[in-house]
Order: sequence, then structure tokens, then C-alpha cells
Amino acid sequence: LVVLGSVLKHFPLFASVPTTFLKRLCRASCTARFAPGDVVAEEGSVSSSMFFLVSGKIRVIKWDGAENTARVQQEEEVGGRFFGEASLFKDNDLRTSTVVCAAFTEIVILTSADFWSCVECNPMVR
Repeated sequence: LVVLGSVLKHFPLFASVPTTFLKRLCRASCTARFAPGDVVAEEGSVSSSMFFLVSGKIRVIKWDGAENTARVQQEEEVGGRFFGEASLFKDNDLRTSTVVCAAFTEIVILTSADFWSCVECNPMVR
């Protein structure tokens, strides 16, 4: 839980939450491993999870419909980065970019449903 908690604390909203809430988030989260070329999130799909990069490398790709091309917006290689945070607060929001792994990558996933379940169990966080 210590390692997972330190990963989650990179998100500013979780940086100073009570330890009990952070532990609950850790238990609600899951870890997934991806290979190079695996798609973590696809532009235009419904978002329901936030992701925390533990290790590896991702490419954030934005589709340009006018030119019918895709371009790399950014590359992240350092653990501690996060993406998809809007999904915790907006129901049925659509992903604005595609995220593809550029190396073997480990990511912590927190679903919106699990996040709100943790909030409900911790009134001090509301």
C-alpha cells in the first residue's frame, strides 16, 4: 500500500487526503501491465477510469479529423504522471486523446465508480 499510495498522491486532489481514505483508494485501484503498442485509452471512447503511470512510457496521440492524420501530442516516460482525471467527475465523458504504450508499462487504474464509493465511505473527504 505504501508504494501504491505514493503513486496516487501525485494527483493533487489526493496529495493531502486522510490516510484512511488513501488506503481505501489503494484497495479500490488495480494495477495493469501493458506491452509496447497496447492502447490504454482511445480517443472518442467513454471514459470511466483515471490512470497513474507507475513505470514505462506512453504516447498521447490526438486525431486531427480535418487532415485525417494523427499526431503525437506528448510522450511521458516518468512514473508519477496521471491522465484521465476528468472521468472521475464527468459521467459519460469522451476521451480526448488516445494513449498508446511505447514500452513495457505499468499503470494503476482507478474507476470513477470505485472513487465515488470511497468518497461515500469517507464523509470527511466530501
